[in-house]
Amino acid sequence: MHRSFEDDLDKLRTRLIRMGSLVEEQVELAFRALLEGNEELAKFIIGRDDKVDKLDIKIDKQCQRIFALQQPVASDLRLLLAAIKINNELERIGDMATEIAQSVVADPNIHVLVKDLSIDKMTNAAYTMVKASLDAFVNNDPDFYTKWVYGDDFDVKFPLGTLVKFNTPILEFINLNQTYVVVGSKKGAIMILSQMDNATFETSYYQIYLDEYGENFANITISGINAVGVYNYIKPDYSNNLSLWSEPDFYDKYYVGKKLNIVNTEKNDGILTVKNIDVTDTAHFEYYVDKTSFPNNANIIMEVITRTDVPKIYEGGVDMTSNNRIYVDPVIYPRILKSGTEFKVIGSMNNTNFFTVASIPDFNYITTTTYHATQSHVLYNNKIYQCIQGYTQSYGGSINTAYTTPENTDYWGNPDHIKVNESITPETLLFGQIYLTTDR
Repeated sequence: MHRSFEDDLDKLRTRLIRMGSLVEEQVELAFRALLEGNEELAKFIIGRDDKVDKLDIKIDKQCQRIFALQQPVASDLRLLLAAIKINNELERIGDMATEIAQSVVADPNIHVLVKDLSIDKMTNAAYTMVKASLDAFVNNDPDFYTKWVYGDDFDVKFPLGTLVKFNTPILEFINLNQTYVVVGSKKGAIMILSQMDNATFETSYYQIYLDEYGENFANITISGINAVGVYNYIKPDYSNNLSLWSEPDFYDKYYVGKKLNIVNTEKNDGILTVKNIDVTDTAHFEYYVDKTSFPNNANIIMEVITRTDVPKIYEGGVDMTSNNRIYVDPVIYPRILKSGTEFKVIGSMNNTNFFTVASIPDFNYITTTTYHATQSHVLYNNKIYQCIQGYTQSYGGSINTAYTTPENTDYWGNPDHIKVNESITPETLLFGQIYLTTDR
């Protein structure tokens, strides 16, 4: 019964979207016929009104059936009530589009009067409102990660592609260093992709975001930022993808006040000063479709799997032990890991939390006689090495080890484990994946 209920809701949502698309096109064509005095187009619109009416009846009957058989509650009930109202309004808008078309058929010269009265501005505004409303419904799918953020002139202040961040914590947006790309807009609102699906968001924050008087959102602000992002800097074999002159090991060398020399851009060559090194983005998206090569009357669907938008740095066997160690294949050990790097092991059932790499001493800063135990780690020239034969590092004493460095393969080699700060429930994975938690 539960699966049937979900199927019914999916069919209802699909029919509503189809109804919305049909009515939206009817409105667009009706306005075009009105502005051009196109009688043939007007007759086409009138002939299609029957499709709108039949779809309206199907949706209405489906809503009645769900009410009678399923007894929906909570978000399902709200969706059903909204569907009934949306369907009624769409049918009424469809009728109005037909009436506009009928006026064109009755008087093919009506476009002259329309032009004299500058009604084109009104038609543009009306069509924009219809389209924006339908977009809002489509993007309210519980499986989507899109969020509308409303504010005075937000669509003007933050154009598409702008990076924005919240200046005050609210709802899921508590990380003030997290940035979001504006992927859509309508009058007074922008759309962003967040890290929480809409179903979870509604369950968690429904009572807050429906604040009737706006008290929960007083003094909440967002701002756009200027940022330089570095992407695709890791090859499939986990080696650096940047040339030596581009500082391939940049990720631990940024600091506030550092000067960056930007070259070979179209509009932004110059010296930039780092203001904040903690700013992150959820993911970096660039989509492009050449309109000349895209078929007419075709749909394009893009699916974004957010988990893989951050770098995958390891894939293979994983052995998680109770002594805070995660053992991996030393041949493909993810060298990008450094002290404090945060990561997640995908495929684990018992350890779903994030891990951070434990503190690793820098070999270059060890200046006193030190015993390096087998399996201990050091950082040397920005790479992690593991001691494979215990020895005492001498400084001014025994000549045998005074000049030994981690590049000496008699004593040092590739690490076979990652030491973490968090506790671990023992678990062995024949095939696991390790992802960084940001793409910085």
